[in-house]
Amino acid sequence: MLKNQELYGLYEARKALRSIDRLLVVEGYMDVVALAQRGFRNAVATLGTATGEAHYQKLYRYTDEVVCCFDGDKAGRAAAWRALESALSVLNEHRQLKFVFLPDGEDPDSMVRDQGAEAFSEFLQNATPGIEYLFSKLGEGLDLQSLDGRARFMGLANPLVEKIPAGILQELVRKRVQEIGGIETGTIRAEGGESKLRASKRDDGRFGSVLAQRLIGMLLKAPYLWSELDKSTQAEFLAHRKELGVLGRLVSLLHAQPDLDTNEILIAWSDEGDQQRLIEFAKKPVASSAQAWRQEFLDGSKHLLRQCERSRRQKYIAQLKASGDEEKLRDLLPSKSRLGDT
Repeated sequence: MLKNQELYGLYEARKALRSIDRLLVVEGYMDVVALAQRGFRNAVATLGTATGEAHYQKLYRYTDEVVCCFDGDKAGRAAAWRALESALSVLNEHRQLKFVFLPDGEDPDSMVRDQGAEAFSEFLQNATPGIEYLFSKLGEGLDLQSLDGRARFMGLANPLVEKIPAGILQELVRKRVQEIGGIETGTIRAEGGESKLRASKRDDGRFGSVLAQRLIGMLLKAPYLWSELDKSTQAEFLAHRKELGVLGRLVSLLHAQPDLDTNEILIAWSDEGDQQRLIEFAKKPVASSAQAWRQEFLDGSKHLLRQCERSRRQKYIAQLKASGDEEKLRDLLPSKSRLGDT
């Protein structure tokens, strides 16, 4: 048997226990021995290697709950993170993974010896579910009230979500990531082995990107935000209003009648199908507080307008290339380079 797959104490646990409700993974062989002597016959340890995918595949053959016990210091938490990453590919809605972190200077042997078996059992009962630990670690140091912070969070989370096998757990984790990111999640379903986001048919492009939808929701809840934009930014919005779809129509309405409130906007909306969708946007709670809306709206507006300008420029370049207008294309290239740096 390969060393990176073997688990010290697993054979003994299987012999001692008729059924294994959960397995406790500790870092040292002596911890396994000490815990077994005090009645914890379900402890196992890897043979000098980090807990990897092959270990979890073996563990979940015998139980649906695995609790990993690590030192509470920086090294222990780093090891826990690596263990969690390794486990994602074998998790599902039936399998639980949890983590506990020992107090400074303690190991399972010393803790159960000094505090007793009952105290150690209570300690294990307070284990943190692996998915909760995933979210807490990903959010460390990020301002989840800001667009940049949420974008960074989703950028870190999405590759990890993809490691989870397609199914209910992956869908729930993906949905939670999108909620933290402030995204309209729509309806999620498994199809063809992959989880896909099924957007409302009524959107069909009129409501734009996720960022555009976010700005629509904020404007509906706080129409005064339009007046918070400087004149040049308002002018850019109006210049792009056709390609912005519903958002473009909304800013045009607010530009003409800046004192409208939410109800007046909805009443003034002529398209009944879009009106119903706007009502849904207006009712949906947002992750950030009202105090944070202004800066988020300003930052989001600038980012969206840069995207629009980039898209417009790319289309123009494509047209010049298609027409063979090399002179205009050469004149445009420096601007294109600068745009790519933004």
